[in-house]
Amino acid sequence: MISLSEQDLDKICESLADKAMFDVEAYELFNKIVYSRNQPILNEEIQVLDKVKLNKETGFVTGEIDGKMIVMVQGNTYLVDPKELKEYNKKAEPTLVPPMKFDEKTQKLLFEQWVKCGVFHGNVPIKMSDCYVRYNLWEAANAEQQVKVIIEGNPTFMPKSQVKILEDINSFANEENYIPGVIIDETTEEVIENILLHAIDYANAVGDADSVRIIKQTPTGEQEMQTMPRATLRTMTV
Repeated sequence: MISLSEQDLDKICESLADKAMFDVEAYELFNKIVYSRNQPILNEEIQVLDKVKLNKETGFVTGEIDGKMIVMVQGNTYLVDPKELKEYNKKAEPTLVPPMKFDEKTQKLLFEQWVKCGVFHGNVPIKMSDCYVRYNLWEAANAEQQVKVIIEGNPTFMPKSQVKILEDINSFANEENYIPGVIIDETTEEVIENILLHAIDYANAVGDADSVRIIKQTPTGEQEMQTMPRATLRTMTV
């Protein structure tokens, strides 16, 4: 096993660069080193920046030269045979998942949302902010049937006749507001999961931490609505 520092690799490149103008072999080796240090994929199993085990110590793969892998371990750089490395976390087999599409389950989910409501005594408003009710349960109840309302985070029950919806159904239950998107890893920007995201929320978000409504599929095949920071989302149409 050969130990190389980043400075050593830089010096080798500088030396080869001078010789490459007159020496074909030096020119080819120089190109191999430059290519390998910028090449993101080493082979089908291990990639640049992968966490690996080398002689029971943890390190990271930073490149490849002539079939040897460059590994950084505790500040030291080593040029090793790939057979000497073990993946720290075995990567799962990649699977191709089609973009999430709007269907009957999604439409049902939109009507099951908690929406803004107001509490009234007759026509006199009692509570007009921080008040929410499940639209589908409110819609199905008769005038005097009790419905569950969340007021300032606390659940309470009252007759449907005292509760009025303050949102437009054509807005919160409009399927056209949801477009295909993905959840990404903020560090690598790799796609984690296909989703449907609320296009208006996404477009109106000012900062990366602003919330965007999404619909995602659970491992059991059900769908659920959540909110996520805009920074973790991307549309499929941009």
